[in-house]
Amino acid sequence: MRGLPVVTWRARILVGSLLMVLAMPVLCGARSVRFAPTQLIPSGIDQPKCIATADLNHDGYPDLVATGYSDNLNVDVMSVLLNRGDGTFNPPTTYTFDFYVIGCLAVADFNSDGHPDILIVGGDVSGNGIALFTGDGKGNFTGPIYTPTLLAGASLSVAVGDLNKDGADDLFVGGNGSSETVFGDGSGHFQDGTFQGAFGFDVILGDFNADGSLDAATAGGTSDDLFVLLGNGDGSFQNPDVYANLGVPDGVASGDFNHDGKLDLAVSLYQDSVIETFVGNGDGTFSVGQLGFVGTYPGKLIAADFNKDGNLDLAVANFGSNNVAVLPGQADGSFPTTQFYTTGSSPAYVASGDFNQDGSLDLAVSDYGDGTIALLPNAGGTFVRLSSSPNPSKVGEPVTFTATVVSSLDSKYKGSGSVTFSSHSQHTVPIRLINGVATFTTAKLPEGTFHVIAEYSGDNSFNPNTSKPLTQKVAP
Repeated sequence: MRGLPVVTWRARILVGSLLMVLAMPVLCGARSVRFAPTQLIPSGIDQPKCIATADLNHDGYPDLVATGYSDNLNVDVMSVLLNRGDGTFNPPTTYTFDFYVIGCLAVADFNSDGHPDILIVGGDVSGNGIALFTGDGKGNFTGPIYTPTLLAGASLSVAVGDLNKDGADDLFVGGNGSSETVFGDGSGHFQDGTFQGAFGFDVILGDFNADGSLDAATAGGTSDDLFVLLGNGDGSFQNPDVYANLGVPDGVASGDFNHDGKLDLAVSLYQDSVIETFVGNGDGTFSVGQLGFVGTYPGKLIAADFNKDGNLDLAVANFGSNNVAVLPGQADGSFPTTQFYTTGSSPAYVASGDFNQDGSLDLAVSDYGDGTIALLPNAGGTFVRLSSSPNPSKVGEPVTFTATVVSSLDSKYKGSGSVTFSSHSQHTVPIRLINGVATFTTAKLPEGTFHVIAEYSGDNSFNPNTSKPLTQKVAP
């Protein structure tokens, strides 16, 4: 087959009048969402409730933090599990405190020292409040520092954002009797804001009317309603719009599900065993969307792109059926199918992160009934390894770049599709993978140092991914 010139690259970039066979990607049809069988690990808590992911020790790997109750110690507990970088975790480090973990947690740098802190909502012996553990950037935490709040009912959920545009993280705390804003000063201290007329088993923040100010959506509490509160930009909110009689909403997530540039909502309905979507109109109002059927007693849910097809998917913990439901999203904002993956007993919360560094999001679920965390590795993840030979090379010497694509869970499974070799904004045409390997040879490299990556297209089973940069040195 006759070679084709690909692209002329500027000097000091992988350069051209390069000849190669044109090969197009072989991706066809929709890429599936797949998770491997569940792995159960000890959480360090007898009854773990809320769970979150964040890089707590600045090593580039997402760690886990959970809160809940310890029967053995008869106290409430926070548990930190540091990621080893390969999808496994160190044994949990636990922190006990005199605080009722009624609600959830959030991770952010609340005291502006460059290290993530952990904030828990709930109550202490004097009433409702928040507890702040400050991080040292190495995965260790001190505290807690208690701050009371004025909520009449129990504090159940929290969302973090700059509500009054002063540059410091604030809180929107949802409760079973009302909700409240709590303002941060950037040094780790908080003060009460104002009550909001909305209940909230779960709460999220987002700019639903595109005016540059954060708005809030809260699900449930002691009502069967979804509340949407538009923010004024100064930390105050307008009276809520109420979407009523939903069948005990328990969790809420947000994202642009249908690619129209407007935020939509998804709500888990605990009583009805469904997820209902609400299509954003762009002005802060929503139209009722579609129903997606899930397991028994669905709770907290998240929206993320698990198969990297550009469409947001949903995942929800089903407390009553001991599984997590995953609903792959379509470009039109619909979620027509549901996949189920077994967890431990009574899963309560779900979170996501790329735990094994394969470029795809995995799932972590807190199992309230048996004290475990269920880890579900993304079966669509790959490792894309890039090498070159010789390296260093000389001007005029042929250099072969080799990209190898294998499943991150089992290296005997090879990726199909194609790979594009890139340097800066310049790139080759896609090169077809053969048994998981694509190669590209050129003798046209000028003197210099080049940073090259291999971009994998993905196929029907595996998600797109990119290699780590390779440094190629070319001597005179």
